[in-house]
Amino acid sequence: TLGGIGTGYLYADWKGQIAYTTPNMNGLSATLGITQPWNAQAAASTGTTDAPAYEAQVSYSWTGDFAGKVWGGAFYQDVTGLTNAETGANKDSDAQAFEVGASTSIYNINLVAYGYSGEGVGTTGMLVQGFDTTGSARDSDGGYVQATYVIPMGTKLGVSYGVSKLDDNAVDAGGNLVKENNRVTVGAYHPLTKHLNLVAEYSHVESESHDAGAVTSEQDIMSVGAILFF
Repeated sequence: TLGGIGTGYLYADWKGQIAYTTPNMNGLSATLGITQPWNAQAAASTGTTDAPAYEAQVSYSWTGDFAGKVWGGAFYQDVTGLTNAETGANKDSDAQAFEVGASTSIYNINLVAYGYSGEGVGTTGMLVQGFDTTGSARDSDGGYVQATYVIPMGTKLGVSYGVSKLDDNAVDAGGNLVKENNRVTVGAYHPLTKHLNLVAEYSHVESESHDAGAVTSEQDIMSVGAILFF
């Protein structure tokens, strides 16, 4: 689904990069990249970096009646210029994360499972809320599961559940910091023509704060539209 940013995975955004992908070796391939770094957002001061970020992913795909793909990835970036609000001193740290995923198809059924975990990478967007006011990294993790089924008339029906969690540090106690966002989505996707798909989705999203006195926020979202492939 297109609506899992911050509720199952982090949005990596568009960024400048130099990457090398190996040839496909009987379904096995790897990509290594040097990429544009990100500033740390929502810290006492904005963390910056004078070095690029590094990313890597390895995947293995297979075909047949029971086709599928498994993959794993990693991210690393130095972060400098973080200010400790208690002492006023600058602090250097790093952001790092890894991910694993699997997708498999059998007949008209497709199943996907994905998970990530990191330090300093924050939630929703890369390095957003990744560090506290002392410049220390917060832990975060999340993932999603998804199942789709294509009925005889060609319409694909799907359901997905995703969650993103952000841990608090001792200095965060009593702060209105996001603890968890979770989402359930059901949808129908119909190929009207070879190049045009009609889409209808319903999502229920809940957000919870680390602040014990905060009220959990809930949203019900209905969307309809079309996707044009060209």
